[in-house]
Amino acid sequence: MAHDITLGKDFKLFFQVVAFLWLLSVVGSFFSFFTLAYIDKMHHEAGKKARANIKVQHTTGRTGCARIAYKMKKESPTGEINRTELYLATHITKNSDLNPQQSQMIILTKPEGL
Repeated sequence: MAHDITLGKDFKLFFQVVAFLWLLSVVGSFFSFFTLAYIDKMHHEAGKKARANIKVQHTTGRTGCARIAYKMKKESPTGEINRTELYLATHITKNSDLNPQQSQMIILTKPEGL
């Protein structure tokens, strides 16, 4: 098929390919490799800064907090969970340690108040 296009047997398809390549070159002229690399670097730095500002990280790994909440609601006899239970399930490490910042943020006396 490409051979037929280059020999000029299918002019319509030939001009469509030419128009597409021309359009691609026009769009490409607005961007350079360095611009795209700079944008990527900006996103990387913004993410790094956001991760540094997180005070208490969740410990769910690849499983998100919403999925943990869904599973907990499904396993609950009433079908409901409170925020304290969810917080504890998503912020306690595997060896059940809480760091001082985390323990100050949890109110265990009135979990329904959260």
